[in-house]
Amino acid sequence: MNRVPKTDLVVSWDESFRVGVKSIDDQHKFLVDLIAKLQSAMASGTARTILVELIADLILYTKYHFAWEEQILEQHAYPELETHRAQHADLTRQVLELQAQLESSRLKIGSPVLVFLRHWLLDHICGSDRLFGPYLNSRSVT
Repeated sequence: MNRVPKTDLVVSWDESFRVGVKSIDDQHKFLVDLIAKLQSAMASGTARTILVELIADLILYTKYHFAWEEQILEQHAYPELETHRAQHADLTRQVLELQAQLESSRLKIGSPVLVFLRHWLLDHICGSDRLFGPYLNSRSVT
């Protein structure tokens, strides 16, 4: 079994990930924690037994989070809402494909899975999500 080295792949919450909306930041922290659990399982060599369950949890919570985020953005007429929705749909499609590959054993557990999930989540949070933070804050959403 491939074990993930304890290197710069370490995923943990960092205040620089904040978008400035508490409910969304709290949900992002939870998602980062799910990725960290996966990383821990991979590092200890127990990932295969819990990987499918963790991915299912990640997908379920991500769908909830994306719906929550889109609802807030819609309520406050965020001008880039449709672009953001499209990004959410693409991210969901990608993680569903990963889940299917893992469940069919077409994908080996290892660093590539963690790197994908890390970038899948953190690139979105630190990229497009951080763009709407100031917009919502300007409308007194904190």
